[in-house]
Amino acid sequence: MSSSLVFGVIGPFGPAQLACLRSWRRAGYRTAFFQLGGRRVPPRLSRLVDAYHFYPSALALDDILGRVSEEGGRMGLTALTTLSENLALKLQEQQRAGRFAATRLLLNSPEVYALLESKVRQADLAAEAGLPLMPTFVLDRDTRRLDASGPLVLRPDVSRLVRPNFKVKLVDGAQQALAVAHGMTAPEGRIIVQPFVAGPNLVVHAARAEDGSWDHHEAFLTEIKSGGLAVALRPYPLPDSLVAACRRFEQAAGLRGVFHYDFILDAATGQASFLEVNPRLGGTTGKVVAAGYDEPAMLASAYLDAGAHRVDVGGARHPSISRIAAVRYAMSLLRQAPSQLDHPPRRDGKTFGSLARALVLHRDEVFRLTDVIGNSAYLLQTGA
Repeated sequence: MSSSLVFGVIGPFGPAQLACLRSWRRAGYRTAFFQLGGRRVPPRLSRLVDAYHFYPSALALDDILGRVSEEGGRMGLTALTTLSENLALKLQEQQRAGRFAATRLLLNSPEVYALLESKVRQADLAAEAGLPLMPTFVLDRDTRRLDASGPLVLRPDVSRLVRPNFKVKLVDGAQQALAVAHGMTAPEGRIIVQPFVAGPNLVVHAARAEDGSWDHHEAFLTEIKSGGLAVALRPYPLPDSLVAACRRFEQAAGLRGVFHYDFILDAATGQASFLEVNPRLGGTTGKVVAAGYDEPAMLASAYLDAGAHRVDVGGARHPSISRIAAVRYAMSLLRQAPSQLDHPPRRDGKTFGSLARALVLHRDEVFRLTDVIGNSAYLLQTGA
């Protein structure tokens, strides 16, 4: 690949951003990182990329993007991506206004972001595509009855419209769910309600060429999760029927590039039920790259090599982990019992033994023996 191509990522410094930069450098691209907030990487560590630019969080976003556009023009920035859907929309708005004229934005279209912003619409599309779906209810401030029993999981339909805002709530039953809905201060807010299922999550990372000529899907089980967030992943066999339903969803939604589905796996029945899809790189990108699935390379291939799938997807897959998150989770288990959003849902010798084995044997999402500079730059962000 030509080293004249420059790939960039904009956003905070996290495992996914670092995974992108490493992947693209391995592929022979020059790299650029436009860091928003956090701690500035010192000059001796900024060699982790070919071009490093830091923007304090106090700066106005429009001013930041103006500077990024200018820097991108000077360096010949070929392609740019981000993990934030709000930032993606802002980049596309700026491009329509004439900025980033020579840069390819590796993002889904604004129409796709608008369509999938609603969790209710996602659930409708999932049902139409044949994805397995739990009973799903929608509440607003005027809802007076909810025909559901047992523990329930609540999520905003459109996050920006729900105030007070939250990501997920677990309640004991219908009356508590109604109380949350009645407590919303924004009249247009809606809440999606589903039964609580105890079990690990199944994360399906997918890629689709811009022209639709190829796609790829891989599944990973959240072997350990804390507060509903993945701590450790393990490769998981993906049924053909689920892949077929995912493809129908992707065609209906118009998805391109890379994206990932989140399913909940019932520990008792083994049934995977659809929760949501995120039309972008995400929080588990670093872990799946460590596991052997090069998602940032898939992103580049989807947009720049459309019709010619050039990423080797036949390599071995391995369990992966965030050792920092795992240690924090172990420390929390020493102080208190796991929550219902944790997995495994117990605090015993078996759980601590599994954590210890994963810490020793799993591949870390950040730390590489071959990249001391990248390791050190990331540690600086964590305050370690």
